Amino acid sequence: MSTIILPVSGNGGPVTVAPFLTVGGRVFSDLTNLIVLYAQVGDGKFSVFGAQGAGGGRAVTTGKTFTLSAFRVYYSVAAAANVFTASIGYCDTDIGLNSNGPIVNSVNLYGDTADNSGQILGSVLPENNVIDVPTLFTIPAGKFIYVVNSISGQSLNIMLFGYEA
Repeated sequence: MSTIILPVSGNGGPVTVAPFLTVGGRVFSDLTNLIVLYAQVGDGKFSVFGAQGAGGGRAVTTGKTFTLSAFRVYYSVAAAANVFTASIGYCDTDIGLNSNGPIVNSVNLYGDTADNSGQILGSVLPENNVIDVPTLFTIPAGKFIYVVNSISGQSLNIMLFGYEA
């Protein structure tokens, strides 16, 4: 989170601007209503996103849609060139964390639907790194957001940022 303090000429004192968060170039200024969801997923596994520390997923609130504006990927093992792949989408069921599936009625939002993986970054990735990805997807009420990890030998921790309305 960042806070900007600007010097102001005339009255001699600083003006404090409200705190904000920037992820993937997206600026989140309404931190009170910002929804941050988390998932951890091993290679070849599926996970749904939920509150940090929760054992299961969080469905989009009834009568609302969730606008996913950015996500942040943390990884610890170096990935070879052009193989850093994962898929994000939504489905009807809470499949839990690090699951073998199945995903019911999935809609793929990010990634290749043919093999359920999408290239987040097509380059050699050093270990212990972070990728911020700007997005703009809407997820309907009652759906669970999932991630599929297609990276051999790589575990991912992912945070989603967005709002319900």
